[in-house]
Amino acid sequence: MHKVGEAARITFCRGMEKSPVNIFSFVDFKRYLSEAYAWRSTADERFTKTYICRQMGLPNSRSFFSDIIAGKKLLSKSKMELLIPIFALEGDEAQYFRFLVLYNQTLVKDEREFYLDQLIALNRTPWMLVDKNAYEYYREWWTSAIRAYLDIADITDEYEKIAKSLYPPVSVPQVKASMELLKRLNFIKQDKRGYWKPGEKILFSKSDANDALVKRYQAKCIELGLPALYDGDLHPKTFVTRTLSVSTDNYGKIEKKLQKFLSEVRSLVHKDERPADQLCQLNIQLFPQALTPGVTKTAGMTRTKP
Repeated sequence: MHKVGEAARITFCRGMEKSPVNIFSFVDFKRYLSEAYAWRSTADERFTKTYICRQMGLPNSRSFFSDIIAGKKLLSKSKMELLIPIFALEGDEAQYFRFLVLYNQTLVKDEREFYLDQLIALNRTPWMLVDKNAYEYYREWWTSAIRAYLDIADITDEYEKIAKSLYPPVSVPQVKASMELLKRLNFIKQDKRGYWKPGEKILFSKSDANDALVKRYQAKCIELGLPALYDGDLHPKTFVTRTLSVSTDNYGKIEKKLQKFLSEVRSLVHKDERPADQLCQLNIQLFPQALTPGVTKTAGMTRTKP
């Protein structure tokens, strides 16, 4: 296999049959590169990881592409630009890839918010949540809070009452926008008395493609705990923290216990026949607090090995 020039490289990549690997269905650039590479290498035996490194100007770093996919190295902006023509990404596809890399590799909250908004704007195939347009549901924490609040209060269109009742309070325009969204998605319906009520008690995300959106929603919900923690007038409330040293085996058992507990909570909510009169937020966190042999940290993300 010999090295080809820049023009030949681009011609080679763009001359191939259009890849069935749709970048807009990914929220992890490493996973996209892995699947796009698998397809291209199958279609043309010349398209190897060594070939990619050579075309990036890295003849002495044959493992670079493998390390990027494995999360062992970060992908710089300059190297990111070199991969775009190699994988024949153009227009919105190329821009989506750029923002995807930036989104995956930053831990700065405001930056992640910005990059995620750009991904949503560029996405040609909207991510599926409960409904094809429902990714907006998880955009702001108060949308789900309003939906749950309607289960414990009799509301027609008293947006100001909702705004003042939520904790922490939100604005009337925010309530109005969320109510319109809930109505459009059919997540709330008017009962015989004309009050807006949730159609179902519990909603679930159906697709892994929503991981980024759900994480943003989770981050917003976790942030709500800080003012609640210091608010001496807010009762009842329970905050518990534990710093533990456990074996890998016990860590897995704790995870399973938490999943079982959440299933039991969902069952209690679903089977509760008494009228709801409380709106609450339940957040559970379990994560490694030290990088030990049983823990891997990949491109800014920490994972525990099974």
